[in-house]
Amino acid sequence: MIAYTAWDGQESQRELDVYGLVFHSGRWYATGHDHGRDDVRTFRLDRIASVRHGDGSYVVPADFDATAQVVSGIAAVGWSHEVAVVLRTTLAEAGERLPRSVGRLSEHVDGVLLETRAEHLDGMARMLAGLGWDFEVITPDALRDEVLALSDRLRAGAVRGAGTTATPQRP
Repeated sequence: MIAYTAWDGQESQRELDVYGLVFHSGRWYATGHDHGRDDVRTFRLDRIASVRHGDGSYVVPADFDATAQVVSGIAAVGWSHEVAVVLRTTLAEAGERLPRSVGRLSEHVDGVLLETRAEHLDGMARMLAGLGWDFEVITPDALRDEVLALSDRLRAGAVRGAGTTATPQRP
């Protein structure tokens, strides 16, 4: 039995048969059979307030892949924006640098098509800029606006810093 707090602050008690623990993108997850939902579910460990060991035992299905379960669960979360971007790189490079939970990668005539979802487009713009590859926003139009706004902020910061020759003082 676990005491769990969901992303929206909702607290619940869950009877969980843990099939695996997975470290993914800086967080630990437990995945397994949730008796209340009668389904395999995934829970962030940092949202588990307490654990109470139950009686009895259970068998983990032989073909269960905890990592695949966690990654697909993260990717299936509903987000506010559907995003499609062409990355000017190879599928191999994109696959090495981007975790599977970021979205679906596929070959595109101009590079790699990234299909994903985002809650906040400003964060998506920063992530794309941080990859270091040229890219083209296919959708949504609002992401183009966020990329342009980020570009303006970066340019303004560079211009403000131009002409200053002061060396930062060490404490």
